[in-house]
Amino acid sequence: MHLPPITRRRWSALVAAQLVLAASPTLAQGAYPSKPIKLIVPYPPGGSTDLIARLLAEHLAATFGQPVLIDNRPGGGGKIGSLAVARAAPDGYTLLATNMGPAAMAASVESKMPYNPVADFTPISMSASMPLVICVAGDSPYKTIADLVRDAKARPGALNFATTGTGSTGHLVNALFVGASGITVQNIPYKGGPEVTQAVIGGQGSYLLLVPSDVMGLMRSGRLRALAVVQKARSALMPEVPTMVEAGGPDVEIEYWNAVLAPPGTPAPIVQTLNEAIGKALQSPAIKAKLEVAGMVPKYTSAAQLQATIEADVAKWTKVAAAAGIKVD
Repeated sequence: MHLPPITRRRWSALVAAQLVLAASPTLAQGAYPSKPIKLIVPYPPGGSTDLIARLLAEHLAATFGQPVLIDNRPGGGGKIGSLAVARAAPDGYTLLATNMGPAAMAASVESKMPYNPVADFTPISMSASMPLVICVAGDSPYKTIADLVRDAKARPGALNFATTGTGSTGHLVNALFVGASGITVQNIPYKGGPEVTQAVIGGQGSYLLLVPSDVMGLMRSGRLRALAVVQKARSALMPEVPTMVEAGGPDVEIEYWNAVLAPPGTPAPIVQTLNEAIGKALQSPAIKAKLEVAGMVPKYTSAAQLQATIEADVAKWTKVAAAAGIKVD
């Protein structure tokens, strides 16, 4: 068949366009997103990670004009839901709302991690951060970190640290604190934050390390007393609580962060679209106010900044775990 020159040119252009669309499923389906997005939370409903995920989902749905559906997949300390995202298609329609535990710290203590936190995800942005707080019972004789450290040195192994589990965030941060203080304490694992707080209030635990959302109500009622936040500067969420150094403790710090990740190989244009949308969401006064009530502050980063943080945290906590002999098989 012989085609006129103008027809041949149009035919060539059409074939080229079809080849481009075939090579790019996202382009073939239209502008991203063109269908609902699933945001997997690797914890049960109700926690801080679930809260920030739901706030982001509502805002992203309004921004994109597409539903953003929360999918809670608890279990394995956050690893079950995380693994589901690591294995998902890299098309931007399955995302992970997580925190530094399964996204960085777990790899430092677990010999059989089902995924690599650095290589098996595409970072999008942080979403929130919060301090960790060292608390004792409201009637505890310890008024400062210096008091606690002094007694721990006088009675090696006598103090019990109540934690949410071996290899948990609190366990690792306490290992950093204990190592820097030169003290010895007993690590007593419990099932979760409520059990930890009750153990300390009831006298079975000498002190705890948790996020503000787990302790703020008990602090207000006087059942728990905050000795310090584990960071260099006071927290705007609880400015009356001193830093570790101000309370006579060692110069240690940690930023407990939440973030959004995507499967490995997610295209850069989709990453950028999601990153910008999350950045706008975190500027919302409504989101800021709801996060503050829960003891969190918005935390927006570039994808590259989040990648660097994950890599640095994996390296940092691997050293801490090795020094403290913490390992989970």
